[in-house]
Amino acid sequence: MRTSTDGLARSVGYVFRDIGLLDTAVTHRSASNHNNERLEFLGDAVLGHVVAGELYQAFPDASEGQLSRLRATLVKRETLADIARSLDLGDYLRLGSGELKSGGYRRDSILADALEAVLGAILLDGGFDACHDCILRLYGERFDGLSAADELKDPKTRLQEHLQSRKLDLPVYDTTKVSGKAHSQEFEVACRIESLDIVATGSGRSRRKAEQAAAENMLSSLMESAEFRCGFVALVGRPNVGKSTILNRLVGQKISITSRRPQTTRHRILGIKTTADSQIVFVDTPGLHASQPRAMNRYLNRAAMDSLTDVDVVVFVAEGTRWHDDDDWILERLNNLSYPVIAAVNKVDRVADKTLLLPVLQSLSARFGFAEIIPVSATTGAQLPQLEQAVLARLPEAPPFYSEDQVTDRSERFLAAELVREKLFRKLGEEIPYGLTVEIEQFKQEKHSLHIHALIWVEKASHKPIVIGNKGQRLKEVGREAREDMQLAFDRKVNLQLWVKVKEGWADDERALQSLGYDDS
Repeated sequence: MRTSTDGLARSVGYVFRDIGLLDTAVTHRSASNHNNERLEFLGDAVLGHVVAGELYQAFPDASEGQLSRLRATLVKRETLADIARSLDLGDYLRLGSGELKSGGYRRDSILADALEAVLGAILLDGGFDACHDCILRLYGERFDGLSAADELKDPKTRLQEHLQSRKLDLPVYDTTKVSGKAHSQEFEVACRIESLDIVATGSGRSRRKAEQAAAENMLSSLMESAEFRCGFVALVGRPNVGKSTILNRLVGQKISITSRRPQTTRHRILGIKTTADSQIVFVDTPGLHASQPRAMNRYLNRAAMDSLTDVDVVVFVAEGTRWHDDDDWILERLNNLSYPVIAAVNKVDRVADKTLLLPVLQSLSARFGFAEIIPVSATTGAQLPQLEQAVLARLPEAPPFYSEDQVTDRSERFLAAELVREKLFRKLGEEIPYGLTVEIEQFKQEKHSLHIHALIWVEKASHKPIVIGNKGQRLKEVGREAREDMQLAFDRKVNLQLWVKVKEGWADDERALQSLGYDDS
């Protein structure tokens, strides 16, 4: 990161009277409470105003809708980020440690917001005319190269792009009627989107004109009916089929811990994905299993089954070509549900011969009345967009339940305990049974850092030295890796201290489970 913003001012082509404004413009909220968010608000407004004015003058015959589409092209995140990169703006960004480590200086959203903040800084420092001139310089050929013929696309093209962006079926056009004499025929065309089960019609003096009219009507219908969709989606399946990895992939960040050990997930965890027109609330659940020998097993099953109440869609996660008695046991419990169940066959990346999947999919279809069956790979992300679209199509029209920037319902205190437990599970392998849990004894914030004290509870005294390791080495590694993940997740410096204590038989004791936070909430 460059400490002086003088070089950025030269790249922008503006001499600041108050260079402090530019310093603020490149300061992300992760680095300081005195950050660029207010300047970004100003910059966004003046950019939209200037771009709208330029387009109004450049395209005197364009309609309001056409001008709006052109403006959206110029002020969208990708365009702003591209301009920011041309200025090397990422080199000047002041980011918190978490954003630095995760490559925030390369992220489109951060670059676009920072560019708008720079424009806001120029507006305050030099007034509207100076900001107007700067925007025209920065956009340069982007204004000059605009073509109404290229940007104002015909309805069929716009409809196709709209559907492709939502990963929906492409439209099918059928001529339903031809009337009139040969020299003055009138065509009627039906435009159908199979996956949405909707039809729009149009007419014209040629088949092409009729198709364009039908496409325009379909677009209007889709826009009018594009209500916000929101709902809860439970991810269920036996242990270790990849539910948590799917959740993290779909939400776009780590919400639920993962390991190769079965039953890593012990609590109901929400992962929230919000877009411009939808909010999907994924419910990650502990792995279901028929055997319930211990209080912990009974708690896990109860937590998973309770998650199936008041959801809108269930995603049943199975594992590639491997079928287990527990899979049948789970399907029996899904039989009486009144809402759709989608099957996600995970880990297909491990199946070298994809022809082996066909009988698996056929068998699944015969076992249960799934709404859809979709092969996916949580590891590579293959087919997860299709799974998301299948879910979204079945969610009700409803306002969002959570704010757009919220990604989980769990607190930082809870996530801290989970991250320590994840590192323990990964380090211990098969050395220790599942009689291990983590309790946060202290979670204290001081200025820009967190001080966390975590207790690692084991069931037997003989387990304690296994967790600690030779000369405390294993516990040190667990602490270091958990602290690094916490600093990324919480965007603050973390001071983490770990202790190991014995609570005999806690996993078999209902009251002990409740005291350690296993209370079905």
